[in-house]
This record gives sequence, C-alpha cells and structure tokens, in this order.
Amino acid sequence: MRINLTDFYDVNGVEYWRTPANVLMYDIELISKSTGEVITWSFTEEYFDKLLDEMEQEYKYLYCTIHDIPIVYHYGKII
Repeated sequence: MRINLTDFYDVNGVEYWRTPANVLMYDIELISKSTGEVITWSFTEEYFDKLLDEMEQEYKYLYCTIHDIPIVYHYGKII
C-alpha cells in the first residue's frame, strides 16, 4: 500500500545517526496536518533512498500534470 505523506503530514526535519553496529539510519519527523501530532519514522539508508526516489517521481508527475507537459517513462520511471 502506498500513502502520499504530503496529503496528511508536513515534514519537520530529517536527522541521521549510526547504530552500535555502524548501520546508517535516518529519522524523519512528521507533523500531522489534522491533529498536530508529531511522529518519527526511522529508515535504513536503503529504504530512505527508496523514499527519496518515490518523492522525486511524485514531484515530476505533479510538475508535468500542472504544466501540461507530456509524461515520458523510461524503464518505469518518469524522466
């Protein structure tokens, strides 16, 4: 299931840190648009990179839609 975070949350900040096993982790602090509740999600570097890729694809899709630009896909990604 995919959730568009920007519909429900504002990103307050991103921090990174390392675990005792030297694994790089990212903490994303989100603020609920409806309740103001603050939550933190932790991601490994691999999943954080996937999140950034998905956010970039969402931005490109919205940009093309708003500006009436044809959407060109290359291997399943908008270019």
